[in-house]
This record gives sequence, C-alpha cells and structure tokens, in this order.
Amino acid sequence: MAGLTVHESGFSDEDSKELSNARDPNPDPEQQAIQQDEIGRVRSAIEAIPEPFREVVILRDMEDLSYAEIAEVTGAPIGTVMSRLARGRAILATALLPARDSADEQSRSAN
Repeated sequence: MAGLTVHESGFSDEDSKELSNARDPNPDPEQQAIQQDEIGRVRSAIEAIPEPFREVVILRDMEDLSYAEIAEVTGAPIGTVMSRLARGRAILATALLPARDSADEQSRSAN
C-alpha cells in the first residue's frame, strides 16, 4: 500500500483543507445579532410592499413559482405578473439598499 496517505481522521488532504476552510455554523453573538437585525429589516420591507406587488415577489422569489404559475394563482395576466414583480422588487430595493448621496448621483450623471 505504498503511496496511499491515510490521515488519522480518515479524511484526505483535500477533504481536510475543505473542512478547515468551511464557515463556522455557529456564528458568534455579534454575528447572530447582525443577522437577526437583517432578517427583521427584510421582513419589515417585505411587509411594507403593497399587497399585489408583495404577493408576486413572494411567489416568485421565495416560493420559486414561474410567471405562468403566478398568473394562475393570482388570476392576473403574465404581463401584469412581470410588471408587479419589477415594481415590487424596486420597492424592496429602495427599502433595503442604502440611499445614494445626491451629490454622488449628480457627479455620475455629469460624466
């Protein structure tokens, strides 16, 4: 059995490297607090989306339904589903993404 490397753990070198690079499944208290805050922000932002847009965002992005399936569930045409999804995502992005500084926006538009 020359050339065969057996580690005490039973893992190969590659497996051992992968395990050592894996994230700790138990984040520290600070990371847990940050994560809980982010979850709360996302939930609040989703709840603040007006109903027809929220329904489509949840069905598409969380339930992974196709446009056709969402149209069937909601009784709306596919074009309306697509429009509501775009609008709902825009509302969600506005609520969750940091506001851009107006000076920064003006300097970009001047270029």
